[in-house]
Amino acid sequence: STTTATAFFDVIDLLHAAQTARPDTFSPYIVSSLQQPLLDATGIRAHNSNNNINNNRAMFSYSGTTTTTTTTTSKLDSVYAGLQMIQGLGQQITKEKLPDTFCDQMLLSLRNKRLEELHQCLQRVDTMMMMMMHQENENENDEWKGMKESIRILLQAEVDVLKES
Repeated sequence: STTTATAFFDVIDLLHAAQTARPDTFSPYIVSSLQQPLLDATGIRAHNSNNNINNNRAMFSYSGTTTTTTTTTSKLDSVYAGLQMIQGLGQQITKEKLPDTFCDQMLLSLRNKRLEELHQCLQRVDTMMMMMMHQENENENDEWKGMKESIRILLQAEVDVLKES
């Protein structure tokens, strides 16, 4: 059985990607106005042990197989549905059809921003591991070293998914 690495994005990520791709349509005011209604519409409601309702953000998956151009559309990843949803909102805002490349532009923005975040996380993990190597009590560090290496592997797998696509 092979495991496929996946990246995840939420509605706020999608809105910020739309703002990057079409700042004239998705102004800061529009993005902030859409955030809460979209979180409410896509959120998963769950009750905690105190019977309080927690809003968890719905996540849109991306395995690197998503292509959004009209000629090669793969609907395997839920990020495709999210991009289509945001494109539909943009068309309602502008009252005109957005270019076919809009979803591609949003996907590129999502990938670039996430890659930047992942590289920053990897740098922090590497810095922590270097600091641990220089500490005196190595027996305590052995437990943490394994965990931090696991985190590093997971972060790198997500980087690989985003770079390959």
